[in-house]
Amino acid sequence: MTDTDMNRFDPTRYWRKLANVPKEHLKGFAKQGGFKGTDIKPQWRIQVMTEVFGPCGLGWTMTKPEFTMQGTTCHCTVGVMIREPGGEWSQAVWGVGGTVSGRSDDELFKMSYTDALGNALVKLGVASDIYMGYFDGSKYVRQTTDEDAPEAEEGVQPKKSAYQAKKEGYDEEFKRIRAGIFTIEKSGSMEDLILFWKSNYPKIKAMPEGWVKELTEEKDRLKAEFEAATRKPLSSSKQQGFDPDTGEVQ
Repeated sequence: MTDTDMNRFDPTRYWRKLANVPKEHLKGFAKQGGFKGTDIKPQWRIQVMTEVFGPCGLGWTMTKPEFTMQGTTCHCTVGVMIREPGGEWSQAVWGVGGTVSGRSDDELFKMSYTDALGNALVKLGVASDIYMGYFDGSKYVRQTTDEDAPEAEEGVQPKKSAYQAKKEGYDEEFKRIRAGIFTIEKSGSMEDLILFWKSNYPKIKAMPEGWVKELTEEKDRLKAEFEAATRKPLSSSKQQGFDPDTGEVQ
């Protein structure tokens, strides 16, 4: 199987090209009530779709938008379709958006359409890093590279950025380890938790701090439950506690 054939079977081949938004196309915003977020320039979405699929109408296109008014809110629904060179159009990927009245009718419909289009495009991966939390409002962790990381001490695996961890499949490891803790909670014991944590700790240690914190909190919660219930007493050779250097749940 050639590299081209392999690429066709990669379900994230477009997602990875569309996910990252250059910082110059981002700006922060704040709404009443204290909500803060990151806004993406609509024209950038069109640009990146054109870079990946070709001109609008040839490599990608939209359905006719449909508008409905509900009270003072204008709702819009629109579909996006893509196709590879020489291929057929995909099924529509639908997006829904809305804008509250208070502007001219012309702007109201335009903004609702822009909102719906962005909602559809994110399903293809466009600007997905923003929605997955890889931009913290001041810096873009996706732009962190191995070359940017400080040298690690000999024998110590360095912490990974959230992007690098995801790139190397650590997000799947995170999900697997978290699911393992929940499985032990349903049908395991303290000894199962000790063995599971210790065997996975080298990978846990290399994950981003937020991921490590979440897994550690789940482990500590379950450890406390086991201790309270004394579901399965430990043998005298087992010590209780946690050694951060070895990953032991003691």
